[in-house]
Formats: sequence, C-alpha cells, structure tokens
Amino acid sequence: MQRPNTIYGLKVKRKELRREIGVLLKGIRALDASIALFERPVEKVPRPKSHGRKIFIIDYMRERGGIVTSGELARAWMERSPEKLSAGARRKILNRVRASFCIYERKGYVVQCGSEGTAKLWKLADS
Repeated sequence: MQRPNTIYGLKVKRKELRREIGVLLKGIRALDASIALFERPVEKVPRPKSHGRKIFIIDYMRERGGIVTSGELARAWMERSPEKLSAGARRKILNRVRASFCIYERKGYVVQCGSEGTAKLWKLADS
C-alpha cells in the first residue's frame, strides 16, 4: 500500500536539502575566491623527475669530462630555470643535487674523489 503523504514529505525534504546544498556550495566558492586572493603564491622549484635529474647529472659530468662539485652542478641546473630563484629555492636545488650524488654513489654511477674545502669532488665511476 502506498503512502502518498510520506512520499510527498520526502520529496519536499529533498528539495529543501538541495537548496541548502546550493547555498553551501556558493559559500564554499566565495571562500575559495577569498583564499586565492589573499594567499601568498608559493615559488615553484624547477624539479625534473628523478630520471631526468639522473640524465642531467650524468650528461653534465660527461660533458665536463672531469671532476665536478655539487655546487657547480646545482648552478648549471639553476641556469636552466626560466625565472629568478629565491635563496630558499637555490638551497633546495643544491640539497637535491647533493642527495642525488649520494644515491648515485651507492648505485655505482659516481665516486667521490676528494674534497675542495667543504665541497666534495665527484667523478663518473667509469672514467
């Protein structure tokens, strides 16, 4: 047996909830616009994928044909960046290059061959 009053009541409640959802979505959109207006833009650090970083490092070392420091390689990486980088972004790039050298040393791609002040000197393992 159907209950028309119950079905009608559920349809009315559904319509009310849809109206409330619409009001809430408008409020969320307004908040998102306000946040986007006042939020400080975060500087993106150019970060090639891990494989791209490995190719860049190995190619750069082959091109140089000798011993490289992580600072030299980080400067070469930064020169590829189209925009001016902040000091924090430059520090991140240098840290990524240093970490990459440590990883590639464990994998046998590069070897440490001394130091120059505080900088470690690196060369390709096959050279």
